[in-house]
Amino acid sequence: MRVLITGAGGGVGGALAARLDGTHAVLPCDHAMLDITDARAVWSCVLAFKPDVIINPAAITNVDRCERQPDLAWTVNAEAPGTLAAAAERAGARFIHLSTDYVFDGRKGEPYVETDPTAARGVYGQSKIAGERAALAGCQRAYIVRTAWVMNLARPGFLAAMLAAAPSGRARVARQTSSPTGLTDLVEALARMIQARPPGGIYHMVNAGQCSRRELAAEMFRLLGVEVTLDEVSVTEFGGAPRPDYSALRAEAWALAGMPPFRPWQEALAEVLTQVRPG
Repeated sequence: MRVLITGAGGGVGGALAARLDGTHAVLPCDHAMLDITDARAVWSCVLAFKPDVIINPAAITNVDRCERQPDLAWTVNAEAPGTLAAAAERAGARFIHLSTDYVFDGRKGEPYVETDPTAARGVYGQSKIAGERAALAGCQRAYIVRTAWVMNLARPGFLAAMLAAAPSGRARVARQTSSPTGLTDLVEALARMIQARPPGGIYHMVNAGQCSRRELAAEMFRLLGVEVTLDEVSVTEFGGAPRPDYSALRAEAWALAGMPPFRPWQEALAEVLTQVRPG
């Protein structure tokens, strides 16, 4: 198959392009190669490449930046997916759009499933909800893939921040709970989605189980054999943007489609940490 991947300069897009290379004809597009907010460039690229599948991991994911620059967040996260979906529809391609657990407000108190109503608290989540709707409206063969807390030590993020704090013997963590997701697990699931062609719609792709930031950090340090005191603080201390306190996801639609279950997050974390060599 011919697969066009946006945001290929990012963690998920780059890993997905590497995974699919050799088994599919892949066109990985970073921002310099394809600005997804440029509708003319999107249409030109899609019509020239003639993809069978378009995958869109590209997004503004910094939640505080989204609050400071709502117009940019809306353009990238909401409007651009609509353009990509329309181009996919015209090309007869499937469209896979990546989304987030931040589309939920965190008040449910138990893992969210794909049919739960969305109600984001901040600009980031609100723009991603709009992007989901634009994708589904623009392409009959659209998939929305929501994921959370993608674990990737090659990029700045929670795990990298914890590792950086480890030498001091103390780290602060936000009082949040969600579903950690191994980068490899997410990429493998996306590759399977491309090949298996499950029914279109919304899918949650996260590792099994849930945990707090504190539990995730504690398990990481346990596996590394490092002693670090963890101070749990309000999520508001990590930025001005509103964030859900609880946004765990359950991959219910994935299971109903007959897909293999995701492994526990602890196993995915252990695999991620094989990149680390304490010394």
